[in-house]
Amino acid sequence: MYSLVITGEERPDYLSKLERVRKVRGPIQLNTLHVMADRFFRSGRNNDLLVKTGILRSVFDKSIHDQKQLYRRVDAYYGRCVKTLFQPSEEVTALVRRYERLLGDGIRIGVHIRMGQGKSDWVDSRRFLDQSDVDNLMTKLKELIARYRRRGNSSVKIFLSTDSSQEEIIMRKKFPGMVVTTKQFKRSHVGGVRATKYTEESVLKAVLDQMLLGKCDFLFLTPRSGFSKMGLYYAEENTPFRFIWRVCWH
Repeated sequence: MYSLVITGEERPDYLSKLERVRKVRGPIQLNTLHVMADRFFRSGRNNDLLVKTGILRSVFDKSIHDQKQLYRRVDAYYGRCVKTLFQPSEEVTALVRRYERLLGDGIRIGVHIRMGQGKSDWVDSRRFLDQSDVDNLMTKLKELIARYRRRGNSSVKIFLSTDSSQEEIIMRKKFPGMVVTTKQFKRSHVGGVRATKYTEESVLKAVLDQMLLGKCDFLFLTPRSGFSKMGLYYAEENTPFRFIWRVCWH
């Protein structure tokens, strides 16, 4: 049982009144999404507390005005939380290592393509990407691969996670012998909101895909996709990535 559960909607706002949190005796459950994290990081006192508790490694600049800078720091925070809270079982760890062997010891490029409505293997509520977005992605991929090879990195593999069997076929044709997927497991939407029926197998595939995206050296991600963000959170901090359809170098 928790002595205090914080959802970000309480009045008074406990996160802006840290002295109230300190007075709580017992465990505190903090249910947070980005909306709450924004406020959390804008307060210098909150940053101090996160450093003292070991969640953050250093105090962030107390005067954050740039939205992109703020969200980079929020992402770093979530990445540390994800890697701390979601420890893989021995079974999952063994599977991740098996796919890592397929990816090899060279350059690994992670790609998450969520097409959404009209192109996914299940009924989705909205469209995330158009085919033109994926075509542009493949052009950028070829440029990146060529750049790595000019630097002497002859071994380049692509780890692909996608909701579309059609896009997987296209990617394999464009990059023969380079694409690795968790094809042994059936893909399905696992968010629980849609009418899609998901199984233990499809949940395992989703976890494997996210963790394997996190093992890559460079990421191409779908904007507005929580699945993509989880892949980024599993990655090493400062892993370079680009959103499909817009440039966002980190």
